Amino acid sequence: MAEKMVFISDGINPFYEKLINYTFVPGFAPTQRKKNVQNLNAAISAVFPSLKTLEISTKSDSELGRQLSAFNLKLNGKYVESIFQSSKVFEDGTQHEFLIDKKPIEAKRYIQSLPKREIIKFRFNGVDYPINPKSMFYDFIYIKALNNNPELALKLKEFDVFTDIEFNYKKSINCQARACAIYAYLLKTNRVQEFINDLELFKTLYEGNHSDTVSLFDF
Repeated sequence: MAEKMVFISDGINPFYEKLINYTFVPGFAPTQRKKNVQNLNAAISAVFPSLKTLEISTKSDSELGRQLSAFNLKLNGKYVESIFQSSKVFEDGTQHEFLIDKKPIEAKRYIQSLPKREIIKFRFNGVDYPINPKSMFYDFIYIKALNNNPELALKLKEFDVFTDIEFNYKKSINCQARACAIYAYLLKTNRVQEFINDLELFKTLYEGNHSDTVSLFDF
């Protein structure tokens, strides 16, 4: 057995993070990854039989889920993952802006290859963004990208639980499934434009306890 964090949009709360135990199939082959997605979905259905789940990743069984991966989704012609990696500003003041034009896997690997340094902020289109709440910048640009792709984004209203089989909450913070859960909430409450045009208002989405583990609202 293993556990995976999933993200729930109930139309009342901005998002809720829930740890789900599921049967894990070891290995890195595509068939094994897909089996884990299926096993996780089955475990979610056992706990929440009335909720509809969507896997958001390149490993998704759903074409919609694959299209919504940050490695495929674009904002103004740039991949979300590449925007995120290129926006990191490190403690020595460096920022690798050229990564915005690279493929997502290249941008991510480039940052991973660098000596470990603290990220002090994000800078995108000449605007500085804080590192707290911890996933806010990632969610913000992902949701802006969703809003620029309405033919995909509007379909999120049909789902209640969002997963990313690659996401390990013990090692990572940012997750495309969380961003989708937030967007689904904004859709269900008809508040998308209100929030994506006001960063301070967007910040309030992280207030309160949304998780089985720790709060993302950390100053």
